[in-house]
Amino acid sequence: MSNYYFCFMRISVVLLFFLCLSPVFASQCSTALVGVMETPDGFEGVLANLTVSMAPGSGKVWVDTMPLTKVETQVSARMARDVACELLSVNCSSIDFYYLMRSDYIMVGGPSAGAPMAVCTMALLLNKSLDPGVVMTGTINPDGSVGPVGSIDAKARALTGYDTLLVPEGSFFNESDVYGVELVNVADVLEAFSYYTGYDVVFTNVSSEELVSADYLDLMQLMSDDLISVAGDYLNGSVAGSLLNESRDFYGNASYYSAASLAVRSLINSIYDSNLYLLNESPESINDLLVNVSSRVDEFKQSFINDLLIDHLYDLEGFAITMDRVSEAEDMIAEGLNSSDAGEALFLYSFAETRLITAYQWSFILDYFSSDKVVDFDLAVIKPLIIERLEAARNAITYAKTIVGPEYLAGAEDHLNNAVNSYNRDGFIYALFESLKARAEANLLMELRGLDDLSDRIAFKRDSAERAVSKSMSRGYLPLLALSYLEYSMAFEDDPFQELIFLAYAKEFASLGSSINEFVKYSRDSYSVPYQVTRQFDYGLLRQGLLVILGFVLGLVAALSGVGG
Repeated sequence: MSNYYFCFMRISVVLLFFLCLSPVFASQCSTALVGVMETPDGFEGVLANLTVSMAPGSGKVWVDTMPLTKVETQVSARMARDVACELLSVNCSSIDFYYLMRSDYIMVGGPSAGAPMAVCTMALLLNKSLDPGVVMTGTINPDGSVGPVGSIDAKARALTGYDTLLVPEGSFFNESDVYGVELVNVADVLEAFSYYTGYDVVFTNVSSEELVSADYLDLMQLMSDDLISVAGDYLNGSVAGSLLNESRDFYGNASYYSAASLAVRSLINSIYDSNLYLLNESPESINDLLVNVSSRVDEFKQSFINDLLIDHLYDLEGFAITMDRVSEAEDMIAEGLNSSDAGEALFLYSFAETRLITAYQWSFILDYFSSDKVVDFDLAVIKPLIIERLEAARNAITYAKTIVGPEYLAGAEDHLNNAVNSYNRDGFIYALFESLKARAEANLLMELRGLDDLSDRIAFKRDSAERAVSKSMSRGYLPLLALSYLEYSMAFEDDPFQELIFLAYAKEFASLGSSINEFVKYSRDSYSVPYQVTRQFDYGLLRQGLLVILGFVLGLVAALSGVGG
């Protein structure tokens, strides 16, 4: 046998090894992009090509652009991946995605390729082909809606030979121009995906009323009963009285979380008004009140943790909510003790006292539900989850700054700072909750960019939140806070922004129980967590490519071997 044989066998083995590592033979999707470049006469539309591929991995996102683009393009790729995976209920933690962009022009950088990136990613996950005659421009928002972009006219004029340009809903363009391409408004990537593929992704929408279970209603009724009773015992002042009356109205309509929330606000006002005389007579006594409530918070915390028995899947979220209320009370106390303003310190005391009461209320959940499954749970085990959520919140805020500007993100950054500070003090649950709120608010601000009427977004946001809650419940969880936020959002019909905030919270908190469950161990039996949709990477195309190349190499080896013999 000749040396050619051994030589080419070595080459074939090495070649196959590198092919196995390469994403070249992974699933792939390509589409045209349209952007703009600056010229002396203004912006001119130019074309680029986007290729998205995926391969087995660990959930990484790789971006390769030529010419180089701004950081917004790179962040858009990650957002596109996240949106596509979430919309399709695909677990992408074991898939790496590669976003390759090429153009012959120096394009103005920005996030306008985000929406087509998301569509391409969806096409990969569903194994669908894109219509080559369709082009799209638009940013991608975290809820899947398509955000506004500029220079629509210039982009449309660059699309000679294409059929359709998809643009964000509400885009302005000059109708008198003849572009040679049809301009179509799309509200979200699901609608865009339909234009690209002819395939509709259909969800079974479940209303908030249908989501509310008997377990949730019974539990929240008991809690609001108790809080309304306590608020009545403390009642002091007209503001507190008005809030308590409103609370009772919500209770009568079976809106129990809203009733409980208003009872809490009444309670804070009553405690404050009951101690208002101290501001004049003995302001130093407020410090004593804070020390006293601090001692009782510590006592409750130790007792709660020492007696902790998590014996039901629903208990995980009840435990988390209780610990969040404790941590918030601790923060209020620390802030009050450091305050030089007696009025502020008194309010913080009133808030902390009320938070301790609500911690007691939420702790009863652990006695309300029970089963024969016992959880071995240590707060420290969820540190990886909190780090992940902190990073997600930080990324959302960073991206939002490039989209809407930093001046609108003070609230989200406050939540993130609270989360980081709490994490550094081992306040893990409060850090987790504040991270979720930070991300929810940053995402919402991106989603609202360019909207003149916020009420236009409420139905879309409610559908999104309800789907998230429904998904969690279908997996066997009772997302208490998400259901509560869904209900409470309806109390703000006259304040669209507040309604949207609580809908954003509902969506973000919907997966809280399932996220924590991934980190717990069961000492008796085990829970069978219901099915979660996952995407298994299709190796078919990879195998076909390898077989073709292997056949070619072996054929070449055989031919050369014959020549050498």
